[in-house]
Amino acid sequence: AACRVLSAQLEEIARWIAAREKEGVAFAVLGDFNLEANGRDGLLAALGPAGGPPAGELLEPTARYASPCWGGEPFVDRIVLGGPARAWVVPGSLHVLVYRETERAERARLSSHCPVALRLDPEGKGDPGSAGGDGTP
Repeated sequence: AACRVLSAQLEEIARWIAAREKEGVAFAVLGDFNLEANGRDGLLAALGPAGGPPAGELLEPTARYASPCWGGEPFVDRIVLGGPARAWVVPGSLHVLVYRETERAERARLSSHCPVALRLDPEGKGDPGSAGGDGTP
């Protein structure tokens, strides 16, 4: 059921992205897509068919990194940047705020997601290829 809902949402997001690309403005799409950001899940490709940019023209700084939240699984919380925003990423700025609580009982009362942060520099001094710096957020 979640995949059907996501599929319908991706069509609308792809149309929105296409409109932003046509305008030539910077944009970001953020959210929990319930798909692991492993570089093979097809999210970026799915955002292109409605006239949006090809997957290579979108940047996903969380792709191929493991989140340190709750054991190091691939991100499902995604950050997708397009237009001029692709060049705004500050190298090494991808960061996850993890919980101090580690016990199973504590985990049950907390979110299954940890906050994800990424610094952007609108002056364009970032390097789109190195959001994680040394390979870890």
